[in-house]
Amino acid sequence: MTTKVLDNGAERFVTAGGVTITRERHDRPYEGAIDAYVDGLNSRRGAVFSSNYEYPGRYTRW
Repeated sequence: MTTKVLDNGAERFVTAGGVTITRERHDRPYEGAIDAYVDGLNSRRGAVFSSNYEYPGRYTRW
């Protein structure tokens, strides 16, 4: 899989199944950062993936 960096800094690649993925990065303040993206799903196609999964010892060094 080859990743192409676009002029605006976004990255685009095509999966083995032929699906084109474009990834953009945006710096946002932490508080309420996801709200605008979730609200935008009412008028644009897309998805928001988020995880806050924690488990004991996750960051423990051996």
